[in-house]
Formats: sequence, C-alpha cells, structure tokens
Amino acid sequence: MLSETGVNLQEPLLGNVLSGGSLSLSEAGCIDLLVTWRIHTGSCIFLSIIVSGQEYKGPEIKLPCDIQAADIYEYITEVRPDEAEPSLALFVVTQDNCLHRISVGHPGINNGRSFPPPPESDAEYRFTKVSSSSSVISFTAVNAFTGLVAFSCGSIVYATVHPSIQSDLSQREFDLNPARSTGMLRSFVFRNSNERPTPLSVALLPVTIVSDMDQLEHEINVAAVFCHDGALRLWNVADTTPFATYKICQNAVKGRIHISELGRNVFTVMVHATVETLARFYECQIDMNPSEPVFAFLNSIPAPQMPLIDFRVSYSVLWAIWMTSSGYMIQNCNLRSGGSAQALCWNQVLNRDALIEQTGTVSVEYAQFAQSTIEVRSIFDHIVFKQSNFDLAVIRYVLSDLYKQPASDLSTFDEIHAATFSYVENSVNQSLKKSGASFNLDDELTSSLRLWSSLVDDCRIVQSRFNLPVAISLPSGNPDIVQQSRVICVKAQGFSELRSSDLSEEFLSCATSVKVDMKEVYDFMAVCNKFISNIENPTEYLCIVDGVTAQQDGIPLSILDYIISSSVKPEDALRSLNVYIRNMFTPFVPNLATIVGKCLDFLAPKGCPSVEDNAASPTTLTVSSAIQIIRSRYACIRNVLICLSYTNVTGIFNVPVAVVSELQSAYRIINALRWVSLQQLSTSSGSQALISLLPFQLETRTLDLLQYASYGLEFIAARIVAIGRVLLSSRQIVLLSEFCIRVQNLPMKSFEQMAVLYYRGLCELFMGRFHKAKSLFLTTLACTDEQFISQFTQVADVAEYSMHLIDLFNEYGRPDIALSLSPPEDWSFNANLRLCRYEAAHAFLTSDRIPAFVQAFCASGHHHLLSDLSWVGYHEEVYEVLERLSSKSAVDSYPNYHEILYAYLIRHQELHRAAACMWRHALKWREICPNTIETLKKECLALSTTLHTLDICSDEIAVILHKCPPNEVNTVSRQYDEDEVNITGAKTIIISKDDVKSLLLFRSAQLKLGLRDPLPTHCPAATMSLPDLIFELVTFGMFEAAVSVAPKPSLPSVFADFVERCIALDQGVSFVRFFVEHDSSNALSEAPLETRRSWLRDQAWSILKKCVKAKDVDGSLYKICAERMMRHDQRRGQPPPWIMKRFRGPFSTSKSDPSWMVRLLLRSNLPVEAAQLCLECLEVSHVDFVPTLLIGEVLKICEKMPNLGPLHDSLNSCLSSVLNSKVY
Repeated sequence: MLSETGVNLQEPLLGNVLSGGSLSLSEAGCIDLLVTWRIHTGSCIFLSIIVSGQEYKGPEIKLPCDIQAADIYEYITEVRPDEAEPSLALFVVTQDNCLHRISVGHPGINNGRSFPPPPESDAEYRFTKVSSSSSVISFTAVNAFTGLVAFSCGSIVYATVHPSIQSDLSQREFDLNPARSTGMLRSFVFRNSNERPTPLSVALLPVTIVSDMDQLEHEINVAAVFCHDGALRLWNVADTTPFATYKICQNAVKGRIHISELGRNVFTVMVHATVETLARFYECQIDMNPSEPVFAFLNSIPAPQMPLIDFRVSYSVLWAIWMTSSGYMIQNCNLRSGGSAQALCWNQVLNRDALIEQTGTVSVEYAQFAQSTIEVRSIFDHIVFKQSNFDLAVIRYVLSDLYKQPASDLSTFDEIHAATFSYVENSVNQSLKKSGASFNLDDELTSSLRLWSSLVDDCRIVQSRFNLPVAISLPSGNPDIVQQSRVICVKAQGFSELRSSDLSEEFLSCATSVKVDMKEVYDFMAVCNKFISNIENPTEYLCIVDGVTAQQDGIPLSILDYIISSSVKPEDALRSLNVYIRNMFTPFVPNLATIVGKCLDFLAPKGCPSVEDNAASPTTLTVSSAIQIIRSRYACIRNVLICLSYTNVTGIFNVPVAVVSELQSAYRIINALRWVSLQQLSTSSGSQALISLLPFQLETRTLDLLQYASYGLEFIAARIVAIGRVLLSSRQIVLLSEFCIRVQNLPMKSFEQMAVLYYRGLCELFMGRFHKAKSLFLTTLACTDEQFISQFTQVADVAEYSMHLIDLFNEYGRPDIALSLSPPEDWSFNANLRLCRYEAAHAFLTSDRIPAFVQAFCASGHHHLLSDLSWVGYHEEVYEVLERLSSKSAVDSYPNYHEILYAYLIRHQELHRAAACMWRHALKWREICPNTIETLKKECLALSTTLHTLDICSDEIAVILHKCPPNEVNTVSRQYDEDEVNITGAKTIIISKDDVKSLLLFRSAQLKLGLRDPLPTHCPAATMSLPDLIFELVTFGMFEAAVSVAPKPSLPSVFADFVERCIALDQGVSFVRFFVEHDSSNALSEAPLETRRSWLRDQAWSILKKCVKAKDVDGSLYKICAERMMRHDQRRGQPPPWIMKRFRGPFSTSKSDPSWMVRLLLRSNLPVEAAQLCLECLEVSHVDFVPTLLIGEVLKICEKMPNLGPLHDSLNSCLSSVLNSKVY
C-alpha cells in the first residue's frame, strides 16, 4: 500500500489545501524507487525521488493557473524500431478546467537519482461543458493517455485521447488545443433535472464484454460515482446518463471509493463515508455479468474517528492510513474473519516512526482533505484534544498569553475545550466581517484552517518548552469520592535510562480505590518535581494536575500553587518523605516494612531521621496488598531518593554528569535487593538474614553518596549467588541480566564468577540471543569449578554439565547449537542412555553408527543441519549413506534424500557429484506420472539445477557418468538430437552440458505447451515426439520454444511459418496466435485494442530477429526470412534493415552473398533497391570478384526506366572504375 499511494508532505499547513502522492516505479530495473509529487498553494507542482530512504529533489513544474488535482502514470514508448524506454505522464487539472498532460523523464534512465530531460509531448484539453465555478473533487489516471475527472457541479466528465495520437509517434508536437475530432469529451448528467447530488468520489470498473461484430473480448470502462446522497451510480462512457443506482448509506458529507476485482466482471466496492459526524466503511459487491448489474451489501465496518488519508482492499484485508497528532498510522482489518460486523477489529501495522523510515520523508505534517467547517472542527478536535499529548495547561497558556483570551480560571477539560472552539469560531466570523465579503464557504474554510493550524503549531512549540516532569492526578473510578480519591503517580524524566523498568503502570492498571490525604501528598509531589527538574538542569520546572483537583477547602488550584520555591529545606522534605513512606507500610507486613525502611536509610545521609523514629502518622492508605504498594511507591520515588540524598550530602542542587553512572549503579543494587526481599518474605529465616546484613554498620561512619554506592556494591557481591538464584526463580530476567553486568567486574571467588557467567548465559538464552549464550556457556565449560557445578547446576561432573547445556539449547529449539557443543556420536549414545533406551544405546554402540545417525537425523526433520557438521574423517561414509538412501527412496517421499545429498555435496564443494545427483533426481521424476504438469515442472527444475551446477564446474569435470541398464543406453537426451551416444562401458554413458541443455529445452517446450490450458492437470505434450511437438508449438504461435528444440533440418520450415505469422500481425488480421514469454501485455489491459496489437507486433518481430541471429550459421535462415517477406508482403518493399545488413559486403565472399539478394530484389520488381545494393558492394575495398552479368542486367532495367537515369550512371561509372582497376 505504501508503494502505491501515500501523501508525503514536507510543508506545514498554512492556507489552501495541500495534496500529494507517490508512484512505485517498475520499469528500467527500478527497485524500491518512488516518484512523489506535492502540490503547494498556487500553480506549482514539485517532483522528487525516494530511494532506499533517501530523498532527491526533482523539477518544479509551473502551470498557467492554480492546480485542483493531479496524478501520474508510468508507460513504455518506442524510441526506435528495436528500442523502447519508459516514460512518465503527469496529469494536472487546473482551476480553468483544463486537463494538462505533461511528459516527465523516467528516473530509472539516470540510475534513479534524477529526472532526465523529458520528450516534448505536452498537451492540454479543455472541458467546454463544465461550469467555470466548478472544482475537481476526484481524479484518476486510467492509462498513459486517459484521465477520469469528477466535478462537484453535479456532473461527471470523462476525457480520453484519440487512438491515432496514441499510436502515431511522429505526431509529438501536436496542437495544445486539438479539435474535437481528435479527442472525446463527455459530460454525464442526471435524468431528473431537479436531482443534482454532488459527486464525492469516482473510480473505474474495467468490464469485459464480447463484441457482436468480431466475437472478441473487449474492455470498457464503467464509471462508479459515489454521491453525497449516499448512492452509488454507474455510468457507461458511451452514454450520458447513469444506467444503475444503488443506495449505500444516508446523506454523506464526505466519501471516498475504492474498487477491487474479485473475478470476471465481479467487483468489490469499498466506500468510506462520513454520515453527519460518524465515519464508517461500507462494503458491497457488484456483479456486471447479468444484463442488469446485481448489487449485494456485505458489511458496515466501524472506522476509527480519525482523519483518513487513503485506503485499499487487498485479498479480503482492508488497509487504511490515518492521520494522528504525531504523524501517520497504518491499520488493517480482516474482512473475512468469520465474526459479525461489530466484531471486526483494526490492527495497528505501522506507527509514525516506522512509516517515516519506509517513506523516507524528513518530517510529516497534517494533510487536510476537509470540505466544510464541520469537518475542520471534527478533525482538529481529534488533533488537539483526543489524539494528542497536549497538556491542558499548554492550551490554556496559548489561549491566555499568545491569543490574549481569558483562560487563567479555566481548570477542567470541558471548560478549555469549549473556550478553544469559541475563540476559533469568533475569530473566523471577525475575519469575514473585516474583509467586507459576504458569506463564502471557501473563505470560511480557509480562515478556519489557518487558525486551527496556527493553534496546533503554537501548542507544539509550547509543549516542547514545557516538556518537563509531570505529576498527574488520576480519578480512582469510585463515583462516591470526588476529590479525595486519587492515585498519585510521578512521571519523572530524570534518569531516562532507568524508566524502562518502571512498575507504576502495573499499579495504575489495577482497579483499586486508594484513600489519600491530598494535603500530605501535595508537598511530596512538588518536592519530587523540584529535585528531578534540577537534576535535568532545565530552565523551568512544572507540575500539572490533569482533571478536577482541589484543596480541602474546595478552592480550585492553578499551576502556580504547585511550584515550590527553593526556600524549602531538603532536610525537611526528606524527613517528611521517610516518615510518610514508613507509615504506608506499617499496617501490613512488619518484616517488609523493616526491609524497605533499611533500603531507604541506606541511601539517606547522616542527620536525617530513621524510619524507626516516631512521627505523627498521616491518614492510613487502604490498598489490596503490600505488593501493590511497594511496586507503585518505590517505582515513583526511586529517582527522588537518589536526588535528595545527593543534595543533602553535597549541599548543591545541580548533579554533575560524571555522578550519574554511580547513581544508576546504586539504584540497580537497591532494586535487585527489593526483589530479593519480596521473594524471601515467605520464610522467616530468609527475612531475618537480609535484615541482619543491613543493620547499623553505616551509623559509625560518615560516607558520601559515592562511598555509599561502592559499599552497596561490595555488600551485594557478597551475596550474589543467593540474589541471582532468587531473581532467576522469580523470572526477573531483565533485572537479573542488569544485575550480573553490574557486579561482574567486582573481586569475587572463582565459583562466583562462573555463576555470574552462567546466569548471564541463561538471560541471553531466555531473550533469544542464542549465540551470545553459547559463548558464555563455553566459557563456563572451559573454566569449570567443582563448587560451581555442584551448587548451581545439580549435576555430578563436567560431562553431565555439557549434557545439561545441550538440553537447554534443545529445549529452546536450537539443536544446531546443541550439537556443536558435543560430538554427534557421543550425543546420540548418551541421549539414549539417559532416556533408559538401553537397547538403542547398545545397538548404537556396537553397530555402524554413521548410517543410523544420518537416517535418524534426516527423519527427525533436522536434515538441514547435516551440512553444518564437520564430519572430519567420515565424509565418504556420509556420502555413501545418503546416496544409498536416495537410490532406494521414492522421488516424492519425505525426506527428499536427493535434495539432502545435493545440499551436502554443494556445501563440501563436490560439484561434479552434486550435478550427477540432481541428474538422477530429474530422471526419476520421469518415471512417475510423466504426463502431468506438476511432474514436468519438477523435472525442469532439477534439470536447470543440474545445468547450473555443471556451469560452475571446471571444464575437465563438467560431465556426468550415468549408469544405466544395457537396454536403456539410448537415453532420451540423445534420441531427439539424432546423434549417436558415446558409450564408455556396457552400462555407462557420458552426459555433457550440451546434452543436459538440450533435454532441458525439450522438456521446457513440452511444459509451455501444456500450460496453455487454463486449468492444466495432465499434459499430452509430455509424450509427444519431436516432430509432433514442433508442429504444435508452431500452431499455437510458440515460435521461440519451437526454434530452441528444432533440429537443423526443421529450422527452415519453422522460420517460414514464423515470418508468415509476423506478416499477419503487420497486416492487422483479426485473430493471430502468437505467444510471448514473460508477457507483460496485461499492463496495457486498459489501453485501446490497437495499442495492444501494436505491442504484440513489435514483440513478434523482435523475437524473430533474435532467433535468426542465434540460429543462423551460413545465411540460409536470413534468405528464408527475406524470401518469405518479399513473397507475402508486397507493400513492405525491401526486407528490414537487420536482414539487409547481413547481405552487405564484397561480392567475392560467400558469407554475405549479396548476389542472391540482388536477384531477389529484381524478382520482386525492386530495381532501385537492387542497384543501390550493387553500388554499396562495389564501393567496398579489395573487390576480388564482380558479377558483371548480374550487374549488367540491373543496368538494363535501370536504363529502361527514365526516372532511374542518375542511378544508372552512378552504377555504370562505379562498375567501369572497378573493372579498369582489376587485372584479370
């Protein structure tokens, strides 16, 4: 979808409507190349190129007046008879109702980085039947010469260019305003003059019909138009009134339509319509096969209430691109999910960042498609209030300080919302009154768009300045408690790297009511914002409460009430904070409260009160469990604790950058300890052990914060094994990985170092980084410690530890890494032994282990790993095993041992053996159902693989020694080539590259002939002899395949038929069979029939030229083609230049043989061409032989014709000069 359509704008919306789009190019070898166009306000359209995420600016095209709509189309033009190049056609409709067709150079010609100079073929077509006040609301480029345009005046206009202009390349500079006879302009109107609904969107239905005149299929374009009354109307381009109407919905203020083809003349129509203020998708189906169209309503799909940019339907999936406050968003919806229409859901596919990365745009702004002030209001309502992150304080600030509107007393969402819309509406009315103009919808739209866009831009600027830590008050969900029930969460921007492990979101998702004394919390929130703001070093700090909040006396609060001055003492703030947190946990688990208190005191400086100090308890919190408390409160205050501690110790507010890493280390240790505490609460011994380790060692020493952090690291390292085990058992994988990385460089014992590496390996394994885990595990395996193995892995020795690692990788679906840790023989034997499969282990130990292992490995589905193993010393044994299995197994069985053996040999550079393996595989396919299409396909694939393998072999070994019974010595690779077989032994024949290539061409030709059936199953061509096959290929026009398989004696007859078929195409015969490989003519499905015939004719002559050049050796094929052309096409004159070039040269050489061509031209009554050819041959230097009798005959004919006198004299003079210089 992105490569087909999209609006890529790089300018802000500051006035008239902007528009744009893109086209994914497919010609000239273009890959991942888009051409984008943008319409700015006025009469300029800008082109650019996007390739590999990089944008290259193109030309700026200036039109005579303002632009209404545009579209671009890619097509192919013939520059010379044997050369074509791609071009672009840009269609633009201007305000004066003119359709401009502008040729643009194709970027693929200049390596996709710039536009080449365009050909001069611009044209203009004026819509004479359209009112000058009407405007285009939909436009579609049908092909390189046709545009379909819908006007909002109540009529539809269809414009096309006459076919004579399309096919006649010599008329490049035609009149910019051609007469009506060279073009067709139709204006479609309604039957009832009182019924004039406005068309909202238009699309085309390519309907296929069978003509009564020639009984051939033709395509006609039916215009499907969605109007504002909710009806879908169908117009035939040959008529002026709609022939069918279908009511889809109620009156719509906006609508867009998309057509997708389900089958022959069956179409799915998807309409996005906005009825009043609600937008929905409506899906219906149209069957155009009956005499009257049959409509069927399928679905009504709720759409997100966001501005729609574009949508597509592909394989029963609806794709839509929407506009959000921060950019684009793409979603899809499965239309055939099996549920009801209400159950259809939208899945987000791409967000803004991913879309920007794919489209290569530098910045993305809003693209406006509104047609009324109601839509403008609805769209910006989503942008400003519903789909954005604008804080209400920001909007209040913009209204009051920038726009001087009374907004300081606005505190609720509804008040700010109403004030904003009131300001915009009043400003629009005032601007209209000042201009002195009467009411005009366009002027109102322009003013409204400009005001709303300015408001959005100003809000974004202010938001960037106010992007500071925010404390938010959220409602508790209890309707009985209005003001006091709030859950407080501090969203701190400080230490942004630590925010990935925030747990406050889990707490906020719980539907529990929390009773909080707001007066006690206000100071806490303000101090948090104060210190976090200072640690980030901004110039301002801000605390915003979103929603209805008030003090206990009921007076609403403003922003200034939340900003605390620097006179607040940090010691007092920390004292109240510790006391407040201590009382939060007191009513619940005493051990938990003690542990948390010790954690807080650990970072607190001396002189601050301990949590053991008695203090007045504030209002008790009521929560569901202590787990929720510690998750939410500790996640909220972690950075505040570090900041307050550092401030109290150092006496400064600005934290140097160098200290940040130490602060993070300290926090990580405390966070890990917190999780250990939570997990060990169930046992009193574990709880007492943790408490005893923290007690009062810190009270006898005075340390700064860095020493505290260092002491904490040493303390945690002493218990690293226990903490790692607790974190692993509680599945805290991310925290365990961070914890191990922090402590890995501390001085530890050997078994503790191995434990760190082991835990890190487990974390990497759980997170899917298997090769990193393997590297860590190998380190532990190489430096094993008995204490580490016995305490942490519960195994007895190193061998069992190795098996333990192998089991880990097998459990996570990576047997390839598991096998690399141990030899395959030992692994198989030990695995059977561990599983108590003693008979299998004994058989594996006493028997030949390689065949059993290889067969079991392939049968288990891991055969793709065979080539990855080293097999040092066992290579020949593995080859023999696989070869034996491939010879005994069926060709279509699973696993396919032929393919396994081929991959194994290619990996080990055994190219000669690999080619022989794939050759046997191809011959085996012929033994089962040789007359089916599927068998032919697989045989051709095997043969092409064989040929490719022989091509990369050295010439000395590029042969296959094929063993076969004596009665099969005459293999098929030689039967149709009529050559003898080189027999080297009773049961061995030599197969060369030419043999494989000949057989591949033969079987491919049979396959192509069989695929002409629309539903191919059986293929009678697979059993045809070579003469019958050539006859069928020629009959169905498959000349390229016929030439590739025909032997030398059959080539003249094949090329004779080939030339006659090309001449028939030239003469415009109604039905000519001719097949083109890799046919791309479906790209011309919407072009006129004459254009498609012209393309097929050019392709036929091009294929003939290529085949003659490839197969001709002595000039006989050129002679056959020339003779057939002169016999069957008298209007042509002499043969084409590529044939005449073959016969130009000295008369003495047999290679060019110009004498034969002179005689042919004389027999065809072309004396001028014969005389000119004689002149060219005589002028060649080193003339050893001159056919004087033949040239004398040419001179006699020229002498009898008065108008050939100068040519006669020139030829006679040249002949005399050559004869005089020749000594016989």
